[in-house]
Amino acid sequence: MFHQPADDRALPPSASVRGDSSSIKGDKSPPPYTSASEAVATDNKTSTASPASQRCLQICPHETLSFERLQRIAKLPNFHRPEKKIDGLTCNFRQHIRGRLDVEEGDRTICQPIRNRQDQGPLTRVNGYAYICYSSPDKCLYLLFSWVLWCRLGTPQKCDSVGTLRSYLAPANIWLCKHKQIVDPDILDLIYEILNPCGKLADPINRYVAEETGIECDRCDSNIHVVKGIGHSSVESRCQVIVTRSLGKGETAEDPIWVEQCAS
Repeated sequence: MFHQPADDRALPPSASVRGDSSSIKGDKSPPPYTSASEAVATDNKTSTASPASQRCLQICPHETLSFERLQRIAKLPNFHRPEKKIDGLTCNFRQHIRGRLDVEEGDRTICQPIRNRQDQGPLTRVNGYAYICYSSPDKCLYLLFSWVLWCRLGTPQKCDSVGTLRSYLAPANIWLCKHKQIVDPDILDLIYEILNPCGKLADPINRYVAEETGIECDRCDSNIHVVKGIGHSSVESRCQVIVTRSLGKGETAEDPIWVEQCAS
């Protein structure tokens, strides 16, 4: 297991079980996992074929990671030291801000996929942030993404049902990996149970796995933990969805680990 950033909850051992990778019927398809330059116009026709190096990994609803950028990160001075990490998001999008989630934490780039809707739904805030770091044991780069969901208990717009939560989150189109969304039933039930302590819906086995070992995507081996967020209290509930994705060694765009995360 790679080194965890100090301000994130330490992940348990890598043992995991396979999660249900089905999506809610009617949800959007995954966003394109290639760069904008992939479509090449030829004789007034558009070809979607592209070199493997132009595949991109979707980090959040707004930003992708290209293989070229991954290689640059892999070659940064001293980046292979255990304590090193780099912000996985940039401020090149209006949905991204520079700030901190809690007073004791440092500044980071934060994704806000649901802006200006705080007073129109069951959640107070939905924020996401990402780090890219290096794992010494397997010599691979990893993307660690954390989604933090806040719900102030006792408000009229409280999170009173899974359906309410799904309706609020679905338009944000949040994909935890290429195959699993935040509104997939096995993930959403666990989130709802944390945000609404009175609504015990999640299967106890799934709850244990999500907290202790993580739910593993059965197609790309991304690992998903659903846990109570730091600052969870009787007044405001916080749920943290932590996704760990291996990006490969960053040496070749044909690395099957990288391809599986990005291929369309």
